[in-house]
This record gives sequence, C-alpha cells and structure tokens, in this order.
Amino acid sequence: MSTSMYTDGNLALVLDSPRAGFSVVDGYKRTYDSSDLAQERAAASALTPKTLVIVFALAAIMVACLFGTLIAGQRAYDTGLASQQRAELVVGSGDTLWSIASEHAIEGLSTQDTVSVLREWNDLSTSSLTPGTTLVVPA
Repeated sequence: MSTSMYTDGNLALVLDSPRAGFSVVDGYKRTYDSSDLAQERAAASALTPKTLVIVFALAAIMVACLFGTLIAGQRAYDTGLASQQRAELVVGSGDTLWSIASEHAIEGLSTQDTVSVLREWNDLSTSSLTPGTTLVVPA
C-alpha cells in the first residue's frame, strides 16, 4: 500500500502521518489445554455444601408455606361444615346452586366452597336443580 502526501497551493497543510484504510492482524491458534478449561468451568459451577443447604432450606420453607395454606383452607371448610346451623329451602324456578350459596353464605368460605358444602349436604352429584326440590342450606 502506498501513501502519498499532498500539498496543494502555497498555504496547504501537509498531513503529518499517513492514514491507513485498514490493518491486517495475523491470527494464531491459541494454546491452551481444553481439559484445564473444562475443570475450571466445572469448579466454578459446582455447588458448595453451604449453597446446597441454603437451596434445600428455601425449598423446605416453600413447601411448608404451601401445606400451611392448604391446611388452613381445609380447616375453614371443615369448620363451616361442622359448626353451621342448617335450614331447609325449596328450590324455585331459576335458582342455581351458585345463587343459593350466595344468598346463604358461610362465613370464612368462598361462594365456590359454599356450593361444595351444599352439594355434600344434599348428596348432589351435579349442579342441576329441579324446582320444588327441598335443599338443606346454611341458616
């Protein structure tokens, strides 16, 4: 590649250094032992005993919270079944288990849980109701 300096006229500036368009760098094969690299990566990603203890402790806490939530929900459901006073209701035209459960809510239970209670108390296999049927409902 040749470079040249230009001067144009008597007041023109001369470039101090030539500017190269690009430069080529000869590549070379890196010299390293791949087994050393694999060992370094394995050592860096290995879980230490302290890390394992922390992971298992967090997992145990999460499982305990999950079971606690499930047990609390079941306890509220069982309490609603056992302690609730009952009354009888004649099903009218257009009544649904959901509407009856909404009108006769059990404290601490959702409408869906109250529907389950109604189905259990009245031995209903489906949610279909026939007008004139007598149901046991929360008082």
